[in-house]
Amino acid sequence: MPSRRRDFRLQGFVWLNRFFVETQLPFGAIHAVASFDRLGATIMLLVIFMSGIARGLVLRAVDDLTVIRPARSFCGPHFAKIYVELCNDINMPLAEQCPLLEKAFMDSTVGTVLGVRFDTVNQSWSLQPTKQQRLLHLCGSMLSSTGVSLKHMQDLMGSLNDVGQMCPFFKAFRQPLYAFLGSFNGDEDIVKPLPAQAESDLRVWCNFIRSAHLPLPIPGPELPPALSAVVFTSDAAGAPSVKVKGVLQPNCASHDRGVASVALRANGSAWYCCRLVWPRHFIAKARDEKGVFYGFKSTTLEAIGLLLPFITMPEFMSGRAVVLQVDNVAVVRGWHTKSIAKDSSASAIMSHRLACTVHVEHVSRRSTPGSELADRLSRRSTTAAKHRRLIRDAAQPRVSGGLLDWLAAPSPDFSLWRSLCDPPAPT
Repeated sequence: MPSRRRDFRLQGFVWLNRFFVETQLPFGAIHAVASFDRLGATIMLLVIFMSGIARGLVLRAVDDLTVIRPARSFCGPHFAKIYVELCNDINMPLAEQCPLLEKAFMDSTVGTVLGVRFDTVNQSWSLQPTKQQRLLHLCGSMLSSTGVSLKHMQDLMGSLNDVGQMCPFFKAFRQPLYAFLGSFNGDEDIVKPLPAQAESDLRVWCNFIRSAHLPLPIPGPELPPALSAVVFTSDAAGAPSVKVKGVLQPNCASHDRGVASVALRANGSAWYCCRLVWPRHFIAKARDEKGVFYGFKSTTLEAIGLLLPFITMPEFMSGRAVVLQVDNVAVVRGWHTKSIAKDSSASAIMSHRLACTVHVEHVSRRSTPGSELADRLSRRSTTAAKHRRLIRDAAQPRVSGGLLDWLAAPSPDFSLWRSLCDPPAPT
């Protein structure tokens, strides 16, 4: 990007006893990116006006410009012709067109960007062989090594995040690796063995990368829930607290609190209701790895409530569009990222692999009939006769043994999802 002539005096430097002047905008200048971005945006808007193309078909990020051409339309070549002519007129150099359709190319239904090959006809993507082999080598060296350094983990997670953008489902296989990366605390000198859970997830990534040379579907944008979606509302009751020598501790004198998930008919009665009372040891005594009582971990408790329909009715839930309503913002955000900051137990629960389309939304307590009923059912003391009548005709499946086993000995176990849908406990 050419600099103003009056700025040449600011861009001189001495090297090898000679004086040089940079006539282009220096790459490291503080204002370089902002100036280039304004120039790129101006050129793009001018070409959009001159070509008459729809604004929504043109996407730009600093120096990268993408034009989406609808089928049987010639707006793409027309836009490209005007864009090249305008850049030539103002002496703005463009990258050379690549005959292999990598990085810089025009009017094509296939192309490679940063090692990922796209095909817009069948809406698929695949990894370039060189990128695939580099990733497999990186993962393989990590798995075969007796110790891993901080730099190796940073390189690995950067590469996995790059590929993971094309497959959001794999967010569920990153949390143990992130936890291991954070355990270095910035120390570049130590070498640590890869934990078993991180190794297990890394092997899943390896298998995925091995098959990524084949066309894989491009994930579509997240859409609102379908009109036919099944709605479940859950609520969990944590432990009340009492101060003992100035320290808050759970105060669970009665076997009263738990979690409930309900789905309602149009008349307000429930067709599904699952209630689980917290085991006394879990709600009053058990602590996580940081020493926090599980009875106080509302995010973990609410995350368990979200999964009750999937645990108790796996066949019914498979392939359905589902809306989960919960009164916990952290759970809503964590569902999409498949992790919750500083709560490894909740993250382990959220890593559950689901074979259906799920939309999670926040709903204030008692703001809807479903949230009101779930809140009342989460405590025996607040469940009145009218609430029991609403669930009288509902299916009330029992919780599986896998979850009950975890409640008896809770831990941040990221393989928990494998046992959550064990056969239901006998009635």
